[in-house]
Amino acid sequence: MPQNYIKLLSALFAVTSIFLPNVVNAARESFDASLLNIRQIKNKGIILTPTPGSTLKIDEKRGIANLSESYCSATLPTIKTTGEPLTIDLFYTPNLMHYWLWLDGRVLTLKNQQGKTVLTVDIVRRGRLRLGYGNDGQVSFPLQQTTETLPLKVIIDNNGARLEALGRSWATVKGTALQAGNYQIILAQSDKNHLGARGWYSHITVTKGAENALPSVDYASKGDFYRRLSELDRKLITGNEDHTAVPETTFSIATARKAAARCVIDSLWHRLYLNKIQHFDEYFNDLAKSVDTINSGNPETERWNLPASPAGTRFLSPEDREFHFGVIGWELGCYAPEMAKLGYNIVSDSVWPNIVMNPDGRFNAERMTQRILPSVEELSRYGIKIDMLVAAYSPDYLIQKHPEWNGVFFGYGLGEKEQAAMIKENKEWKGRIAGHGFLKASIIHSDYLEMCRNYLVPLFSYLKKNPAIVATCLLNEPQFEDYSPAMQIRFHNYLKKQYPSLDALNKLWKSSYANWDEIFINRVNAYDRHNIFRFWDWLRFNREVGTEYLNFLNAIAKQNAPNLRTHAKTLPWEFGLQWYAPNSDERNNYDYADGVDRLEFNKITDFTGTDSWADRFTGDSELSTNTIYQSMYYDLVGFYDRKKPIFDTEWHIVSDMPPRTPPRYLDMVMQLNVAHQLRAGTIWVMSPSPNELDISSDMPLLLQSGLTAARIRANQEIYNAIATRPREIALLYSVKNRHINGDKSIIALQNLYKAGLFSGLGIRMLDERQLISGDYSGIKILISIDCPVPEEQTVEAVKRFCNSGGFFYAIGDFGSKNNTWTDGKTVQNVKSLPSTDKYETLQQIITSAAAVAEIYTPVKISGKNGQSIFGVEWHVASNAENKKVVFAANYSRKPQTIKITGVKKIRNVITGKPVNHEMSLDIWETFVGIEE
Repeated sequence: MPQNYIKLLSALFAVTSIFLPNVVNAARESFDASLLNIRQIKNKGIILTPTPGSTLKIDEKRGIANLSESYCSATLPTIKTTGEPLTIDLFYTPNLMHYWLWLDGRVLTLKNQQGKTVLTVDIVRRGRLRLGYGNDGQVSFPLQQTTETLPLKVIIDNNGARLEALGRSWATVKGTALQAGNYQIILAQSDKNHLGARGWYSHITVTKGAENALPSVDYASKGDFYRRLSELDRKLITGNEDHTAVPETTFSIATARKAAARCVIDSLWHRLYLNKIQHFDEYFNDLAKSVDTINSGNPETERWNLPASPAGTRFLSPEDREFHFGVIGWELGCYAPEMAKLGYNIVSDSVWPNIVMNPDGRFNAERMTQRILPSVEELSRYGIKIDMLVAAYSPDYLIQKHPEWNGVFFGYGLGEKEQAAMIKENKEWKGRIAGHGFLKASIIHSDYLEMCRNYLVPLFSYLKKNPAIVATCLLNEPQFEDYSPAMQIRFHNYLKKQYPSLDALNKLWKSSYANWDEIFINRVNAYDRHNIFRFWDWLRFNREVGTEYLNFLNAIAKQNAPNLRTHAKTLPWEFGLQWYAPNSDERNNYDYADGVDRLEFNKITDFTGTDSWADRFTGDSELSTNTIYQSMYYDLVGFYDRKKPIFDTEWHIVSDMPPRTPPRYLDMVMQLNVAHQLRAGTIWVMSPSPNELDISSDMPLLLQSGLTAARIRANQEIYNAIATRPREIALLYSVKNRHINGDKSIIALQNLYKAGLFSGLGIRMLDERQLISGDYSGIKILISIDCPVPEEQTVEAVKRFCNSGGFFYAIGDFGSKNNTWTDGKTVQNVKSLPSTDKYETLQQIITSAAAVAEIYTPVKISGKNGQSIFGVEWHVASNAENKKVVFAANYSRKPQTIKITGVKKIRNVITGKPVNHEMSLDIWETFVGIEE
């Protein structure tokens, strides 16, 4: 007899022995789905019901697949009982072994002969199990371990039902025994409102009788933190944890509070498991206060109506007037219901080659459908859009082939030790010769580019199928370093095009190369600003290579998923790093030739991506924030093309160092960012290894982020008016001057920028290359400050600007060593002023220039004395009905009294109430008003 036929008979006997009525199966024969194909299952009365459009799949080892592209439920033959205790054993294999990423889903349903559900078992996010029996239910504490297979046991006896797993009893529901009659078990999805738990189902056994109960889970015995959290958990988590899968059209503070509390308590469990207990007492106490508020019975009535989010190609397109706020994390579908209730409408997720690539370099479709797509689908059920980072980091198999891309560069951020470490590295030739940070690759190497194609082409074929995926981030914090032989040859060819001869190069570089091949760039001379021409040549060359690489990635995206809008998440180096002291070696060494040309990047992608910071709310000696760095950066990249909005996908606006960020600061920064052209932002939550950047444990911050997001979205026309206000004064930003002179050109520029902000004038940044190309529409005044080495074409561009009616103010040096102003001709509207970095002088210059160009604000915000207030930023705009809109934010170091003039009646947009023309603004407080 053929072996397969014997195996089939054995399997059929097992099914018969389980499901024939009145059979006590002491040996616990099991039904193993892997032994039966679909036809055989149906022949024995086991019905598999696939989701329409899916392909049925049975894994040989794991059982019936209920996973993306193969969703399926299984209805088993009738069980007959006379009322005796019953035990159901089931092996459930989650699609992810990490409990904190599990999604909502039904595991098992027991129905009586009338079709009424009498018992359910569900996965309830982050490793919680829910047992429902009769009209009652209980949700377990979360699992505190990862597991590849979860053996579940449901026992129904005279006391009710209990759920056991991993040697413990997790949930108990009191009740009576099952009534005599026929019952049916359904695995996975039981109806349209309860999707099946993602994963595999196998080895189900039904027996009469029940064993003694296992000990209950007792986390309280593990210490005080566990005890307190266990007690609070039971106050918050009830047996009724169902969520209706519909997009939220309103924001309710009461609903959002409960959603935030639901996230925070699970995040605190996870922190305990990882022993990351910094701030734990504070987190716990804030959560406890919110749980008391939730259970107090006193209604919180604040509500906002939310606009519907656009889908597909409309996302962050010129016609998209919506703001998009949410969170960044890993597979956040586990909190899709909470995200929607918190007022969020966008999530930034990620995938990279190690997740979906085999060691042989082929794409692993099963890993894609197992790990990435389920979370995407869950988010889409709640109307949340997804931005997917497709970071093409070198997978392990490629690093094994190219170990020269691995390791670290010595001297990364070591301050005074930096130069010595780099010299030592290059002398010994250890560490990487290519790659930086996460990337670990030579982006010009054929092996790496082939990997990118093998990874991205099939990946985009999946991403384009789900309309909830509206954008893809092609690069994560790109920084390109490559000193490989191929890069050296490419640099030589570049230099031959730039210089008429080797002698010309030697003269400027102060070198004595005998031939082109002797030229060699390593990390020491790549950083060396003392040889400014060599430094500038390498910077420009490296940027060309980086731009070519982004073009390569963007072309793959557009060819394979043309409707996905693209961006690249660049870092905001342009105006310095706030955690290093200005003019320090540390800061200038960190700001190296990273291969990123933000202007050229902006031309390639559909909108402007970034990863910037405003997380230092203690600020420097003058201001209580560091938002200036972020605002200047937004006002630079946002004006590369004003039709391309800014999306900050790692929105670092909470502190990554103690003390904790105050909610009011978060509220102010979110609104300030919108005023400086941000249209979308995602904050870190619920990362697998939570840190101080992760707000999922911080109840006040999590709730405030949702509240502010909802307010901005609900008042989108008013905030759009502020964001799109005219900017008629431009500050010249010279990329060349910045990189050659480091902070020397930035400190004064920052003070000039502050002078404009605190005077309410429409200030923007203008890249020197935009000026050269004639891209300065709408600008009446152009101001440069301490710019000794502009590009060669800049002076002529200034002349064209002035001859077209613009006003140019040169504060300090402006190319005086290499250029003359008039070239024998008269240039109108030019004024040269002495160098200064004093705020008061700069404010006088900029306000006087505005008066000359007849730039006036119809509404003015000032102190009681009529003068501007240092640290109070304000802006005036007009909405579609030509009503004046006023925005003010106080990030000075003390409360301020502001006076509003130029408008008769004004209403607070947030409260809806009329306000006095003189009001107090606390530190980090904002005001948004509209003319009545």
